This record gives sequence, C-alpha cells and structure tokens, in this order.
Amino acid sequence: DYPQTARNIVRLIFGLPKAGRPEGLLILDDNFMEEACAGLISMGVRVPEEVEVVSHCTWPRPVPSMLPIRYVG
Repeated sequence: DYPQTARNIVRLIFGLPKAGRPEGLLILDDNFMEEACAGLISMGVRVPEEVEVVSHCTWPRPVPSMLPIRYVG
C-alpha cells in the first residue's frame, strides 16, 4: 500500500559502510521497484557494479527502470 517506504528502507540498508552492504537486492513486488531504485540512486549506489538488482515483474510489460536490473516474471 505504501511503495514510497521502499526508498527509505533501501537508503537505510545502503547507508551502511560498503563492507556491510548486501551484494544483491531482490524486489518481490514490482510496485516497489521504482521507489527502491530511486533509493539506490539517491545513495549513489552503482548498479550492477556494487549491487545486483532483480525485480519481480508482471509480464508482458515490466515497469521501465532507470537502472540496469533483471526481471523475473
């Protein structure tokens, strides 16, 4: 119901020192994908150099992303 929360959660997780950050981000609800990507961008996280992002999507039309992410549908 609140996709904007994904941005804050991503900022919290990726605000950790680089050694403590996860290597991947799995987004299981495509309604959160845009806000999660916005969180990564706001933190300056490089995708896919620093983190691999995989998102669920509803086929045949995945939500366009500002980042190079992989989709699973």
